[in-house]
Amino acid sequence: MVGCASTGTDGKTSGTVNVKEVAARTFGGANFKIHEVSYSSGIASAVMGSTSEEFALLREITPAQSAQVNLVLWGRSSALSAGVITRCFQHYVPLSVRNGNLSKLRLLYIGKAEDAQNIKPLVEASGATFLFHAAP
Repeated sequence: MVGCASTGTDGKTSGTVNVKEVAARTFGGANFKIHEVSYSSGIASAVMGSTSEEFALLREITPAQSAQVNLVLWGRSSALSAGVITRCFQHYVPLSVRNGNLSKLRLLYIGKAEDAQNIKPLVEASGATFLFHAAP
């Protein structure tokens, strides 16, 4: 796992979804990174800052400007995960990158369909491939 909110991937599940197995099936092997959006309480957000998740995600997607990146993004809260993606793409990914320069990024979002529908246009506008797997 990668990113500041990351832990080991063995047995990691989102509801009844085994994130590692879904990623391996989607990307056809073990060449992927998993970014888990952690749930932060109000106190943790105040201490750590509300942008730490967005910057962690930005570090994961930036290499896709020049190299293939297969990234899984999930969290215990689909809405929170979608919010992180939205804020990252709207406020932290440079405009020159947002406009089609992430064609080597394949982002697999594991969450709720309504959240996926909201973030899909942002991700695809960057040139990235958006993939979705429903989580209960």
